[in-house]
Amino acid sequence: MKKYAFYPILFAINPILLLYSVNISDVPASLLFPIIIIAPLISFGLMYLLFKHLKDIHRAAFIVFVIMFWFLYYVPIRVWANNLHIGAISFGSNWIVFPIWTLLFLFVLSNYVWRKITSPMHITMALNLICIILVVISLFRICQDLIPRYLVHTDPTQLTKFLPVENQSIDYPDIYYIILDGYARADVLQELYDYDNSAFLAALAQRGFFITSQSQSNYI
Repeated sequence: MKKYAFYPILFAINPILLLYSVNISDVPASLLFPIIIIAPLISFGLMYLLFKHLKDIHRAAFIVFVIMFWFLYYVPIRVWANNLHIGAISFGSNWIVFPIWTLLFLFVLSNYVWRKITSPMHITMALNLICIILVVISLFRICQDLIPRYLVHTDPTQLTKFLPVENQSIDYPDIYYIILDGYARADVLQELYDYDNSAFLAALAQRGFFITSQSQSNYI
C-alpha cells in the first residue's frame, strides 16, 4: 500500500462505475466498454511518463490524481458556485471558476507544496485505501442491483392470480397515466424560465386530470 501507487488507476475507473450504478436500469453493461478500459490506460500512461521524467512514483501518481480530480470535479464545483452571488455577479461563471480552480491545483502541484511533504509514502497509502473503498462501494451498489436479476426468478403462473376477474356488466372508466419526459413542473418552469404554465394545467384539471404539483424524477 505504501510502495505501489495504483490509486490514480482506481480513481479513473470509479466515476464510470458510479455513473453506471445510479443508471443501471437504463444503461446496458456493454456501454461501459471501451471507456472503462481507456480511462485507466490513460491514467497509467500519464503516470508512467511522469515517473520516467521525475524518477519518483509517488509524485508522479499524485500529479495524475490531481489532474483527474481537477477535470472530473470542475463542473460540480461550477454548479455549486452558481449559488454564490455578489449583486448581479455570479461566482458560477467560467471566467471566475476556471482560473481560481486551476490556480488552486497548480499550487497543490508546485514544488513548494511537495517539498513540505515529508512522507509521500503515507499519502500514497491513504489515497490507495480511499480509492479502493470508493471502487468497492460502487461495485457493491452494482452487484446489489444485478445479482437479484439473475438469482430471483418469478413464476409467471403466480402472477395470473392477481389479475382482476373480468365482469362484462361493469363499465370501467378509461384511465390515462401520463408521464412527460423532460417536462418540468409548474414552479420549476416559473423559477428557471419565467414561464407561467398555469393555464395549461388548469385546462387539464377541468378535463378531470389530477396534476402532481411536487413531482420529482427518480434519477439524478
